[in-house]
Amino acid sequence: MSAGNFYHYFSSKEAIVLGIIERDRNRNAELWEELVKSGDQTEVYIDMVASYFTAMTRDAAILQVEIWAEATRNPAIADIVASADAKGRAWFLDTLTASAGLPERDCGDLYWAMTAMLRGMIVDRATIAEYDPKPALSRFVDMMRAGFAKGGPAD
Repeated sequence: MSAGNFYHYFSSKEAIVLGIIERDRNRNAELWEELVKSGDQTEVYIDMVASYFTAMTRDAAILQVEIWAEATRNPAIADIVASADAKGRAWFLDTLTASAGLPERDCGDLYWAMTAMLRGMIVDRATIAEYDPKPALSRFVDMMRAGFAKGGPAD
């Protein structure tokens, strides 16, 4: 398909990016609903993250970095990214507070540490051709399980 043909289906570059974001949000919501039906919310989160990062291609990581970059320039895209981030953070805080009995402040600190690690994995996948997410993903899962354990991670 030629570059110009995209504009037959989309009115602008912004509409293309918004369409990609919306498609990915819908896919993730469907996956999320299926996983939530399957049981323990802690394991659902861990399984979803593991599946996402194991399957992520370099092209998908590059696209995600491009979306984040576009969000710094485009308020409509920034709003969509912020909304998705807020929903994920709210779910994480609710789940971790309920399942681990940790104070919300501790859960919030854990959330930001994990988010930084996950975003770093995406950037590495986008910028390093031979990047293998498995070792970092293994450490992430260890951190998640420690965070979800009663009392939180060991000091």
